[in-house]
Amino acid sequence: MVTAGKFQIAEFAVTESGTLKNPAALLQNTPASAIEENDGKSWYYEEDGKKVGPIPSSKIKMLAKNNHTIYRFTKVWQDGMPEWKKAEETELSQYFEGPPPLIGDGVNNTFVWILAFAPIIGAIIVSILTELFQSHMFWMVNVGLNIVLALLDERKLNAAGHNTRALKLGSAWLVPVYLYKRSKALKQNLAYFIVWIVAFILCIFI
Repeated sequence: MVTAGKFQIAEFAVTESGTLKNPAALLQNTPASAIEENDGKSWYYEEDGKKVGPIPSSKIKMLAKNNHTIYRFTKVWQDGMPEWKKAEETELSQYFEGPPPLIGDGVNNTFVWILAFAPIIGAIIVSILTELFQSHMFWMVNVGLNIVLALLDERKLNAAGHNTRALKLGSAWLVPVYLYKRSKALKQNLAYFIVWIVAFILCIFI
C-alpha cells in the first residue's frame, strides 16, 4: 500500500491453504480508504466455539470482503439481533464476492451416498482379503475407505462453492459427525447419516 508517497509492505502470516493466520495484521495494515467509514456499531463472531469481539463494523466488513475469518456461514451477532445468524443472512452478505454456494439438490451427493454404505462395503472387502491371505490385519481398510470417501466428498463441496473449513464439518475420520454437519449445512435431510449409522451397527452384529 502507498502511505504519504512511500510504499509500505504489510506482512501477513498465511497457511498453506491460504487462510490468514493473523487477521489482526490485515486490520492494522489496511488503509482507511479501503474500508467503509465506521458506523459506530460493534459486531461479534464465532470462531472455534468461542465468541470474538467486539469488532467495529468497518473491520468486520473488510474481513468479509477479503474472505478471511468471516465467511458466509460464520455466525455473527450485533446489538438489535435476537440471535446469532450466519453472516450471509445479515447485511454482511453484500460483501461476499461471487454467487452463493450450491445447497440442497444442487450439490453432487455421489460420494456421500457411497460413504453412507461404506461400513458394509468395507466389511465385504475386509472379509475377502482376510479369506485370501488368512490374516486379520486388513481391518484398517474399512477405516481408510471411510476417510477417502469423506475427503473426495469434501472436494465436491469445494467445487460447489463451499468453504469446508468455514462449515466446520469436523475431521474426515469422524464420519458420522461429518455426515450430520454436512446435511445441516447444506439443508439436506439426514438420510445418508442414518444409513451410515444403520450400516455400521449391522457390521458390528453380523
